[in-house]
Amino acid sequence: MLSKKHNNVISNSFLLIFCYVILTFTSSYISEVIQLPYLFVQGLNLLLYLPFAGFIIRKLIIDLRKRRIHSSESIYYLFLTYCVMLIFLRTIWGEYAKETIYYTLIMCGTTALFLTKRGDLLELNGLENSIICFNIFILLYRFTYMIIFRSWISHQPINVILTTSVSILMLPFYIMELRYKRKNSSFVCILFLLNLIAILTSSSRSITLMSICLIVIIGVKNLTNRRMLLWLLSGSVVSLGGVGVLVYYNLGNIRYAFARVFNLFLDKFSSVLSQDGILSIAGAQISRSDDMRKQLMLQGIEEIKKNPFWGTGNTFYTYGDITSKQSSHNFLIETGACYGLIGLILLMLLLMLLLIFSFRQSSRNSYVYFSLKMTFVSFFTISLVQPIMYSPATLPVFMLLILFFQKMESYYSNIW
Repeated sequence: MLSKKHNNVISNSFLLIFCYVILTFTSSYISEVIQLPYLFVQGLNLLLYLPFAGFIIRKLIIDLRKRRIHSSESIYYLFLTYCVMLIFLRTIWGEYAKETIYYTLIMCGTTALFLTKRGDLLELNGLENSIICFNIFILLYRFTYMIIFRSWISHQPINVILTTSVSILMLPFYIMELRYKRKNSSFVCILFLLNLIAILTSSSRSITLMSICLIVIIGVKNLTNRRMLLWLLSGSVVSLGGVGVLVYYNLGNIRYAFARVFNLFLDKFSSVLSQDGILSIAGAQISRSDDMRKQLMLQGIEEIKKNPFWGTGNTFYTYGDITSKQSSHNFLIETGACYGLIGLILLMLLLMLLLIFSFRQSSRNSYVYFSLKMTFVSFFTISLVQPIMYSPATLPVFMLLILFFQKMESYYSNIW
């Protein structure tokens, strides 16, 4: 029989990997090389959201058995009730009920998972190991595609923004690991470096800028800790060296990704990139990307204006000649379009609830508290310019990291 530690590792890792496997096989880019039956793909889509529905039902059953709902969790049920009402009405009226169902299952399901597990006596090392196991999977996924499969599949099946967002969320986690846990520090340092390389080769300017700011803030926080400062400086240099090797050999068309991020700084200094015309291509794509994000946000705002209080449920829009629909790349606009201003207020109250649960047991002088703040800031900042808030590929990772920091503070508060 598996120990509680191994059960935690398997269950938490399996949930995250399960989402990524389903998202991979339902990706439109996979259909370029593998023609899966339509009904099979739709079945996988349904299977993706079943665990989140299960988390909602599980929490409801637990609370019904206790015959009481904690007053601090009433906002969760208020938001859930509001969402169910919108789904019911939009189904009757023939409006955008499907998008509302997806958003509700992801947000309420992941929140239910957090609220349920925060009270469980989970084995801390099991939760920690499950996060590391999943991050190893993400890194393998990212670099395997980059080096091997890119010649067969035009784009990474799961949007590179989502996998890179996971990498940036992992940075405060690994910095805390390096600061307080000397055991396996070399292995943790390697994972930290690989996540940095994944970020710098993501082609996302917003995420790269966020990671640079995060590293600088972490460096300032550790100015008095020479060991950590050395780790940060040497790690940054080594990761840049690794990126340089990838750019030189152009593995997985990395030159384009690198040029897209650092376009403003490379024009005068890089003959390697200029000779292939990559800088001009990257510059044109930057303009197109900026215009697309602007137009998608404007379409989202126009959708809110149609029904400011309740929203319309229409959260995906077209741009130019791109056939696939995309969200507005801003979680405030997405929420307003899906749930209206009433739903946006309820969601903000729900997120404040998570903040309260996460910070109320933390010592403001502890490094866990600092890592917790950096994880929150990173996630919500990125969600203002990238579609990660309602993604099953990113929101559960964020919740598990917050849960880990909370339990880390609770279990080891006597250390600090």
